Amino acid sequence: MKSSHGSTIIDIEGRKYLDLSAGYGVVNVGWQRAELIKTIQEQAEKSCFVSPWMSSEESTELAEKLLSLSPKSISKVMRAAGGGEAVENALKVFRSQYPDGEILSFNHAYHGGTSATLALGDHERFNFPQGMSHLNVHKINPPYSFRYYSGGLDEFSDTLEKKLKDNAKIKAIIFEPILGSGGIITPPMEFYILIREICHRHNLIMIVDEVLTGFGRTGSLLASNEFDLMPDIICLAKGLSSGYMPIGATLLSPELAITMESNFDDVTSTFSWTPLAAKVASKNIDLILSEDLAEKSKESGEYFKRQLSAIFYRYLPGNVGEIRGRGLFIGIELVNDLKTKAPAEYLAKKIVLKCKSAGLIMTASWDHHILTIHPPLIITKDELDMALHILESTLRQISRPKIFSH
Repeated sequence: MKSSHGSTIIDIEGRKYLDLSAGYGVVNVGWQRAELIKTIQEQAEKSCFVSPWMSSEESTELAEKLLSLSPKSISKVMRAAGGGEAVENALKVFRSQYPDGEILSFNHAYHGGTSATLALGDHERFNFPQGMSHLNVHKINPPYSFRYYSGGLDEFSDTLEKKLKDNAKIKAIIFEPILGSGGIITPPMEFYILIREICHRHNLIMIVDEVLTGFGRTGSLLASNEFDLMPDIICLAKGLSSGYMPIGATLLSPELAITMESNFDDVTSTFSWTPLAAKVASKNIDLILSEDLAEKSKESGEYFKRQLSAIFYRYLPGNVGEIRGRGLFIGIELVNDLKTKAPAEYLAKKIVLKCKSAGLIMTASWDHHILTIHPPLIITKDELDMALHILESTLRQISRPKIFSH
């Protein structure tokens, strides 16, 4: 990439690409926003860095803003330099509460690339290193009705309850409200009611990883608010600054914050929440709120998903397993056979590559089976229609019968 603006990327040869990736769900307010560049310049002249044991005006402003926008179950903020560290913070807090406690996560999940967070994710499916966490991590399949739990959410509930019964040391559950890197796996609405009830009944710490879903991506500022989850811990990054500065955050309930503060010294990393990063993140949130980008994501996502469904079912009726998502967070699962649901890995790769050649950037899940769409939230309807035009042309070529002459 040589340069970028809005929803457009330009390569070193001057070719322009419409971007449906936003750097994998990062650049929520769009590429090269003048307001954020100005904020960087002004803040750089004032203060770039403070010692990690010191607070700053900028970090205080950001913390207060995050708390004002968070569920009422949250009262404190831990600083982080990115998403992986935000989840690492969550694990530190969990272990401060339960030194010997164990944790449950979902298959198809991704929670970061550090040694500890890799252990929480589906490293085998995504061909990642196993990680070296000292945690004992238990895993079950997520509420992913296309592939699991033919008995519906009741079967998922029974599976989860059995896992908890058989492993009494499980004291926390970590999950993404919508599993992003695994293919925009979107649970039914009833799941969020169920998981909150189970966590309450079993006294489990609920850790919600909103690194991808946060800051307007799913049609609300935080998915935790949208689904009324009332988490004990929320992990944030990516859209927190839209990629203009490295920053993350771990939001805590009062009880967990007290336990952490009472038993341990601050373990904030050197470069987390510098004045420069905090100021940019705060301005980024202001843009998301003032431009109502969460609502725009909801409306644009509904339109785009509807049009995508029409195009994909028209040209690849035998290969479309499921089209799902919320807001501008959409997954298209492709299969080789609708009965066996065998993943169409090469078809997804083919679409991504052909679209790139035609000037459209798309991405796929970590296992390459599912097309994933998460553009800048500022993308216009004209740009979405342009993307649909390129996609339709691409699918028409792919689906056209091959004629061989002799």
